Amino acid sequence: MPTMFARLFRRPLELKVEGKDLRFDTIVDFDFALASRTEVPTAKITELVHLSPEELTHEATSVRRVEHEFLDILSRSLKQPGSISTLLRSLDIKLFSQDHDWRGTMSALIRQPKRFDDHKQLALVKYTQYLASRQDVLKEVYGHKQRELGIPENTDTGVGELPFRDTLIFQIPDQPLEELTPTRLTRLGRGENIRLPLAEQQCIPLVLSRHNFQLCCRQGLVLIDEHGSECPLHPGRNIVGRHPESDATVDSAYRDVSRTHLMIHLHQDTTVTLTDLSSHGTFIPVEALNTRISN
Repeated sequence: MPTMFARLFRRPLELKVEGKDLRFDTIVDFDFALASRTEVPTAKITELVHLSPEELTHEATSVRRVEHEFLDILSRSLKQPGSISTLLRSLDIKLFSQDHDWRGTMSALIRQPKRFDDHKQLALVKYTQYLASRQDVLKEVYGHKQRELGIPENTDTGVGELPFRDTLIFQIPDQPLEELTPTRLTRLGRGENIRLPLAEQQCIPLVLSRHNFQLCCRQGLVLIDEHGSECPLHPGRNIVGRHPESDATVDSAYRDVSRTHLMIHLHQDTTVTLTDLSSHGTFIPVEALNTRISN
């Protein structure tokens, strides 16, 4: 009960950004304000359109490098509750884009006391979503440039027959290939917690980047890859990825699966919370998402 009242009477978040005084009475207000900042501004898109393919590749490489650093911070903050303030202070503020006043907003937010840690966590999630949007725009502009140059489309990559270095950056499509699963899939929002019910003997299809997995409840939780290999998961938080110290280590041959790709939290009531932490996405059936439980 005291926790509930503390949330109800929590002081508003007040930030001064670029000479403007901003006030958010609730974290819902803050979430709403940041939602529009996850898209790339029109001025930035116009700027990217005028870059050469080589310049776009350089830009994508830079964004990917920064994206990996932020995803690492996001993953560590989720694995170590209460660490978000310390982790954000360790970052160079210049890593944040000035688009949508992100740099100024984060600079002001980082200076706020620990009671605003939930706001800091939310802002970090939204910023990684902005970086994902920027990667998508770069990929789209790059593909358009390739078509302008008369390079034929490649149905596997969607961006033409690219040099090997470029395929490492631009190869992953926005959605997995249709033949991966007969069900309609939707991509999880990066960093967002999706809690789902899971009954005994039930399996939920998961696609990590372009690879088929299943999450099954069989006297415990089991993750099964596309070759049928099973990895038991334990109660609480489980990290899935290519990192050798992951709770569920994915085959290193799956190069497009992130080293820290997905967090699966098994609750005592056998519900599971999925949190995507990847560059190339985690996809679940639309029908499964429709059963999500409000936290």
